[in-house]
Amino acid sequence: MQKTNYITTNEKKEALKLINKVRLTNKNKWYFIELTYNNKAYQIKAFGTWLQLFKLNLKFNPSVDYSNAMDQSINEYKEHILNVLD
Repeated sequence: MQKTNYITTNEKKEALKLINKVRLTNKNKWYFIELTYNNKAYQIKAFGTWLQLFKLNLKFNPSVDYSNAMDQSINEYKEHILNVLD
C-alpha cells in the first residue's frame, strides 16, 4: 500500500508544484495526498493525471467533490488543480 503524502502550504503555486512532484515520484502508481491549503483540508487519490478522488473536507458540511478528472493532459491536470484551489 502506498503511503500518504502530507502537504501544507498557503501558496497556490507551491501546492501545485508539490502535488506534481508527488505525481512524478509515483509514475505508474497510485498516490495519496492530504493537502492543507489556506486552512482547508483536501484529500487526493490519483494515478498519473487521473484525479480519482479530489475532495475538500468541510467541518460542518458535506465534502465538496472535484473528482474524476480523467485522461487529462499534464496542462489540464495542473489547470484543474489551480481552479480547485481558487
